[in-house]
Amino acid sequence: MVYGKRKSIALIFLALFLPFLLYSLPAKDIEFLEGKDYFPRVKQLLERAESSIYVVMYEMSYYHEYPLSPSNQLIQELIKAVKRGVKVMVILDVSSYNEKNTKRNREAGKILRKNGVMVRYDSLDIITHTKLLLIDNKYCIVGSHNWTYFGLSKNNEVSVVVESPPLGKEITEWIKEKF
Repeated sequence: MVYGKRKSIALIFLALFLPFLLYSLPAKDIEFLEGKDYFPRVKQLLERAESSIYVVMYEMSYYHEYPLSPSNQLIQELIKAVKRGVKVMVILDVSSYNEKNTKRNREAGKILRKNGVMVRYDSLDIITHTKLLLIDNKYCIVGSHNWTYFGLSKNNEVSVVVESPPLGKEITEWIKEKF
């Protein structure tokens, strides 16, 4: 029964967003990431990044007590990328109404900044609910995964990886315009 619901949610997601991605801009490849498939694929793409990584994330948590948690590992991959010369920019949500989320994002941002990652926060009056990565201006990862323990390990989440330089260009322009 649960599997059937997950499959239904995944199909709804694909039905709503895949046609937009397929027909709006040319794509070399599109990959569906269900649940726990996200972490290893995104980690692999971060490890292979050569020129740039942009992350726009609603919630990003760093767990000091769990150094090998999935979100910590992704954060560490951003830091490793900077150290090998990749331009990395992270944009996180902060708000006056959700103190818990803001505290987590500021803590993750502090760790990233301390290690050379460019970090920006949205304005307090706007909610950035986006979960988006752009790697090397061609790999776009968009979906529902937050970088938290539950978002990467327990929740029923779906995302897609789209390899498309034209989409990468549009996302870069969107990021520059919004942030």
